Amino acid sequence: MKIEKRKFLATIKKANQIYIMGHRGLDLDALGSAVALAEIGKKYRKKTSIVVNDTHFELAVHQALTDMQKNVSFIKGKDVNISDKDLIIIVDTNKKEILQEAKLLEKTPHIMVIDHHAPTTDSINNGILFINEKASSTCEMIAFLLEDLKITLKEEINTLLLAGIVLDTNNFVVKTDEETYYSAYLLTKKGADPTKVQYLLKQDLREYALRQKVITNAKVYHSLAITVGDENIHYRKEDLAKIADTLLQFKGVEASFVIGKLEKESIGVSARSMGTYQVGKIMEQMNGGGDVSSAATKIEDRTLEEVEKKLWELIQ
Repeated sequence: MKIEKRKFLATIKKANQIYIMGHRGLDLDALGSAVALAEIGKKYRKKTSIVVNDTHFELAVHQALTDMQKNVSFIKGKDVNISDKDLIIIVDTNKKEILQEAKLLEKTPHIMVIDHHAPTTDSINNGILFINEKASSTCEMIAFLLEDLKITLKEEINTLLLAGIVLDTNNFVVKTDEETYYSAYLLTKKGADPTKVQYLLKQDLREYALRQKVITNAKVYHSLAITVGDENIHYRKEDLAKIADTLLQFKGVEASFVIGKLEKESIGVSARSMGTYQVGKIMEQMNGGGDVSSAATKIEDRTLEEVEKKLWELIQ
């Protein structure tokens, strides 16, 4: 489902104020789409803010937030004074439990979801839902919305949207089709700078070295790669995701699973697929979720060994 221009505009125009938020652990897809939507809101003379509760950010997100600070209104969830005439736009997720500030949904009936992840039984099902599972990213969906609305944003915002697409497709390796390339073309035509995207996505050398160590422990079963992080290191979810993305680049690997310790002794699993395996279905059986190309879960009160054993059993 594409974002229907008329329905989108009618909802925007009715709103008093607009609050935009994505999932916890912001990435460039969530941030890029939120910033672009905030600019659209401002073009229709709506006071628009992006809700961000995160305190720690991956390198690219931190840089983008710094660059956008002067022109975009960011607000903590606790500081939001929302009314039942305001609109909440949720981007890059359809799960209430992982939102930056889920409590805000209880304070207004006006909710819009723009996302590219497959909905499940516990997804948000009230409000206006624009969910396109075929899209590579939410930024891709926004790129087409901008084209439909005939709106041109500043070059730095188009660059951020392009970065979100590059991130979610792992440099156009996964979940990429002609629509993905065309959305990248539209953004580049409007000033998005691919060189700046690459600079934005530059990695921290120390973190890269830690991820490489995890990759060397990978075991391949048929075309499935599984690896487990160091039990003495706490990883971020985005670290596990990047390792899973990297494993897909190796010959003979169609799907990857990365297990590692997160904060507070919980265990995270990040899964990726070239589309051959339903990694989302496997993660659902471990109380997680996702789709055919990207999925994850978080497990409490288990050891790395126990989680790895369970994963092997499901794959068998």
